[in-house]
Amino acid sequence: MTEGQYIKAQMDTKLFTLDKNYLLKEVQIKVRAKLLRQLVSDIKVLYLEKFNPLGLVDETIIILKNTECQDIDYLNSFYYELAGIYRLKYGENQLEFLFDGSSHYIKYEKEWRRKFQKWMNEFSHHKHFVRAILEGSYLDTQENSKKNIQIRLKLFLEQYFHLRVYKYRGIRRLRSA
Repeated sequence: MTEGQYIKAQMDTKLFTLDKNYLLKEVQIKVRAKLLRQLVSDIKVLYLEKFNPLGLVDETIIILKNTECQDIDYLNSFYYELAGIYRLKYGENQLEFLFDGSSHYIKYEKEWRRKFQKWMNEFSHHKHFVRAILEGSYLDTQENSKKNIQIRLKLFLEQYFHLRVYKYRGIRRLRSA
C-alpha cells in the first residue's frame, strides 16, 4: 500500500461513533511527517543528553551521531492511533465561533501540535518508548524488527491511555483488572 493509499484509508476510517471531525483529521494528516521527524530528532537529542550525560562513546552513540533517520513510515500506525485517541478525547464535531479572526484549520493545527508535543514530552520519560523510537529510526533497519517496534508502540499507547485501537472495531476502553 502506498503512502497516499494509507493516508486515504486513515481519512476514511471512523474509530468511534462520533469521529466526524474531518477538518481535524485533515490537519493531522497534513502535519504528520513534520511532527514525526521532529519526534525522531528530539528523541535522539534526549537520549544523548539524558541517558548518556557523561558523553561516553560506545558503538550505539557512534551510530546515533553518524546516522540520519530516513524512514519514519514505521511510525504511521502509532501516529494515526494517537491522532484517533486525540479526536476521541478533544475533537468536538461542532465548530465554535472564533472571535480572533483565525480559521478552524489553524486553530486545530495549533491545538494538535501542542498536544502532540506535550504527549511526546511525557512519553520520553519512559525508557521503553525512547528505545523503540531509537531502534526503529537509527539502530535497526530490518523490516521484521520494525513490525515488532510497531507492536511495542501500540502496547505503549494501550497502557498509557487504557484504550485499545482496533482496525475494524475502533477505539475501545480497556477493562481494569
